[in-house]
Amino acid sequence: PHSVATSPPVVVVVDDIAASTLAPAPMVTAVTTSRPTLARATISPVSITQSQQATVDFINSITLSGMVLSYPNTGDTPEEQALSWIMMEHLALSSLVDVAPGRLRQVFGLTVLYFATNGPSWGYPNPNGAQWLTTTDECGWDRVQCENGIVVELTKTSSDLFGTIPNVIGQLSALTRLRLRSNLLYGTLPMGLGRLTNIGWLDLYANN
Repeated sequence: PHSVATSPPVVVVVDDIAASTLAPAPMVTAVTTSRPTLARATISPVSITQSQQATVDFINSITLSGMVLSYPNTGDTPEEQALSWIMMEHLALSSLVDVAPGRLRQVFGLTVLYFATNGPSWGYPNPNGAQWLTTTDECGWDRVQCENGIVVELTKTSSDLFGTIPNVIGQLSALTRLRLRSNLLYGTLPMGLGRLTNIGWLDLYANN
C-alpha cells in the first residue's frame, strides 16, 4: 500500500481488489498498485490403467465389509493396505482379474489377514511374517498349503497374530483346515467364517 499525505491528512488505498477511504477530502491523489500474480500449484490427477481399475473394481466386489476401496489411497485399514500392496508390490496380480480371479481373491484374503493381525511382528522375536507378501506364489508363503494352486490349509499357531480375524477370510472358500490357536486374536468371530463350507478343522483355541 502507498500513503499520500494532504491537509487534512487522508490515506487512500486502491488496488486491483478493493479501495477504501478513511476520510473524504478534496484534491486527493489516488495511488494504484498492482499485486503480483502468484502462480498456482498444479496437481496432476493420478491415472491408473484400465487393468488396474478392473482389479480395484473386482476387489471391491469381494471385500465382504461393505467398504469401497480406491487406488491410490493413503488409508491404513487392512483392506486398503492389502489393495495398495497388490497394486504396487505385486504388479503381476493386477492382471489376474481377467485370467485368474480365483487367485486374486485368495491373495487378497491372505493379505488382509496379514495386515489385520500385525503381520510384520508374527513370531517375535524371530518374525516369520517376512515369509508372507513375497513376490513368490502365495502357495509358497509360510504355512500356507495349496492343491493345484488353491489354498486349502492355513496354519499360524503360536505366531503372535494380534488383532481380529477379518471378514474377508471367507474368500478362502476352499479351506479345509484353518488353525490359528495360541495367538493374541480378539473380538467376535467374523461372519465370513460361515462361507468356509469346506472347512473340516477350525482351531481357534487359546485366543482372546
